[in-house]
Amino acid sequence: MPYKTLWPSDVDEAIEALEEKLNRRPAPENKPLTLDQLRQMDDEPVWVCGIPGHEIKWTPGWRIIDGNRVALRQWNDAVMYLYFADYGRTWLAYARKPEQEGK
Repeated sequence: MPYKTLWPSDVDEAIEALEEKLNRRPAPENKPLTLDQLRQMDDEPVWVCGIPGHEIKWTPGWRIIDGNRVALRQWNDAVMYLYFADYGRTWLAYARKPEQEGK
């Protein structure tokens, strides 16, 4: 079988076609994680934010699951914890940053 030479323009076209195909796929829904999912994610990053209507004294952002809690380092290097017992009442966690965040 003869070897086909690919020119840079061929590669660019293939990449563009692939990107177009990928961009047409719907993004998976980004629902809040369940408590069971969080319990299986020790040492993994999650996007943590407060529930609307509850006053929060920390900035939403990426945090690491630490056992049955999430550690939030404050501006003064104090550490505050969000415990799983309060999950769904005052805070939520997501696998990806929710789209409405930061808009």
